[in-house]
Amino acid sequence: MINFLSITFLFISLTFSLNGAGCHPSWQKKDKALILELVSLEFSDVKAITAFFDEGNSNNGGVLNENLGFGWIKKNKVRHGGYISLMAIIFYDQTNVVSYEIYAELPKQKFLIKKYKKWYGNKFKETNSHLMPYSFNTGELFKPVAYYTGRYTYDSLSSQAKYFMTVCCLEPYQAKRVEFFQVCDQFTTEEIRLLMHSKNPSTRFCAIEYYLRNKEKFTDQEQIEAWMKKCFQQNPFTKIHEGCFADYESSEETVTKFAKTSK
Repeated sequence: MINFLSITFLFISLTFSLNGAGCHPSWQKKDKALILELVSLEFSDVKAITAFFDEGNSNNGGVLNENLGFGWIKKNKVRHGGYISLMAIIFYDQTNVVSYEIYAELPKQKFLIKKYKKWYGNKFKETNSHLMPYSFNTGELFKPVAYYTGRYTYDSLSSQAKYFMTVCCLEPYQAKRVEFFQVCDQFTTEEIRLLMHSKNPSTRFCAIEYYLRNKEKFTDQEQIEAWMKKCFQQNPFTKIHEGCFADYESSEETVTKFAKTSK
């Protein structure tokens, strides 16, 4: 009896292992349909991609909007499957889609990964067992907002200054300024002026704080002061962190406060 029970238990364990712990065939079926629908699209087809990610996101469900100011909006849209989800980060100028990144996920269950990779085909590049996001027209995100009239471009910036022009990673101003003030003394005033016109509001606030700390370095203070007011009007509030909680404060008051304190 003991031997029979042991063999039975071993058989059940092996069967469970081979089929995967917590295997849900219906989840796989849902994922397959979702993935095949996505990969059937031309990824550079703006209308098709936005329509795919709009499905299931009615009434703003599954959508996170961030106002970048000056007409620019970032939207995170998600389509949920069973084991995985698909996400798009889409950037709009007013209501026009300018750029996006598509993120594909692999299941955590190792026994499913090979199957899911087959479904994705060659639509996503793979690195370190992860699928790299597909990027469309992201070069536009590194350009300054349309109000910039200076002579610098993104290519004119040092490698460290270039990092702060991106809007792909939108850290709160209070967090970004820590990185900014570790390297900003190496930036020229022309670089600071360009960073003041980044599409990333946190970067704009960091550059404005730098200006407030170093007014003597700038000869066009009247123009900068006018631009500062526009920036604060476009993004009147900035996210701050207090312990484990996030809250919002007046952008102008927060930037001014930090400009008067130590770096």
